Amino acid sequence: MKRNLIVSALVFACIIAHGQPKITQEHKDRAAQIVSQMTLKEKIDYIGGYESWYIRPVERLGLPA
Repeated sequence: MKRNLIVSALVFACIIAHGQPKITQEHKDRAAQIVSQMTLKEKIDYIGGYESWYIRPVERLGLPA
C-alpha cells in the first residue's frame, strides 16, 4: 500500500512537471519585441483587463483577448 502511494505520487509529480511549459529565451525576446511596439495606452489597457478575467486584445500586434 505504501509503495503504491509513493509510486502514484511520483507518477503524478512527473505528469505535473512535464505539463509545465518552458519559457525559452526566444519567448522572452518575442515578448520584449511586442512590449516595445506597444503604446503607453495599449500597455495600460492590456494590464487593466475587462469583464473581470480577460485582458484586452491589441489587434494591431496580434495579441488576442
